[in-house]
Amino acid sequence: MDIQIAERLQALRKEHGYSQEQLADELGVSRQAVSKWERGEASPDTDNLIALAKLYGVTVDEVLFNKSLPQPAAQAETERRQRGTEASGAAAGIAVMFCCIAYFIMGGVWGLWHPGWIIFLAIPLAPTLTEAIVEKDPNQFAFPVIVVAVYLLSGFLADLWHPMWVLFLTIPVYYIAISFFKKK
Repeated sequence: MDIQIAERLQALRKEHGYSQEQLADELGVSRQAVSKWERGEASPDTDNLIALAKLYGVTVDEVLFNKSLPQPAAQAETERRQRGTEASGAAAGIAVMFCCIAYFIMGGVWGLWHPGWIIFLAIPLAPTLTEAIVEKDPNQFAFPVIVVAVYLLSGFLADLWHPMWVLFLTIPVYYIAISFFKKK
């Protein structure tokens, strides 16, 4: 028998917390048979391969050909990330729709066509906020976009260009604070 299959059989047994004796009892074979499989001196027959795959919750192909074995934690993490990506995409779509409606209301009702375009800076905020929450990582959030939007609005609407440049100093402070709290 192939030594790689033998090593896989041993790894699967240990991964699932069985001793050779326990596995032998579970399959209805001798402990010596299990030992020979794991040393590569003998091969499990088809019935035993099927029983092993069923016992370990994998396919026979995964036992024989070392296809990646599903890791419950990694699988859950992948599913969580996929849900986060879907939620982020939905948030982006809603943000685009909201910004367009708000822009036309601001321009049509109040004549704020020129500074109104700044509202489109809000589009990346919704998906990045969603991603930051799902990933539990504040670095994902587009904080600099908020700073730029506030700076431009204060400049256009209140002519506060000079004093508001100080807002840009909050960007490194934000990321330094995140890294500080992550370490704790």
